[in-house]
Amino acid sequence: MSSHLPAESAFRVEPSEDVELNASILEEVAAWVDSEGLRAWRPGWFAYPDGPGIPRLRRDAESGSLYIALLDAFPAASISLLDNDPMYWPDAADDALYLHRFAVRRAAAGIGRLAVEWTIEESRRRGRACVRLDCLADSPRICRYYESCGFTRVGDAKLGDVPLFLYERQALGAPPSGDTSSELDIVGPNL
Repeated sequence: MSSHLPAESAFRVEPSEDVELNASILEEVAAWVDSEGLRAWRPGWFAYPDGPGIPRLRRDAESGSLYIALLDAFPAASISLLDNDPMYWPDAADDALYLHRFAVRRAAAGIGRLAVEWTIEESRRRGRACVRLDCLADSPRICRYYESCGFTRVGDAKLGDVPLFLYERQALGAPPSGDTSSELDIVGPNL
């Protein structure tokens, strides 16, 4: 965890119906990602009701798939954890949960790993074998982040002409042995 987070902070994840709160986190992170020259969501995706992000968040909230990660009472991260993902994983069995729209505010950098571990535990709780996600193939820093969290690249996909890498992490077995010092914790593009 990042050294600027107080050791006594309490981390928890709760279901969210507050689309605007989750959107504000995603929009804040999109602006930071853009300022760092990384590729993920474009600023503005989650800023407007008719933009591409808000309808997705509404669907996530309606299906019970939208979550907010809290550090004490501070809304630190937005997580969408879906039961299926036919767009990127059309032939996959119903043995996984799918991580999308995952973003950690810079003020809470370091809790991304806790949030990832929560998705793994949630997958176990629901009897799912793994957590899957997609990532822009031309975002090596973000890909490395997921790999350091124990995800393995298992395939490729395309969204139009945009190449994606598909990642998976088993929910059963040992925790990841990757580098735990990364403070990237932005995470995207999981559209």
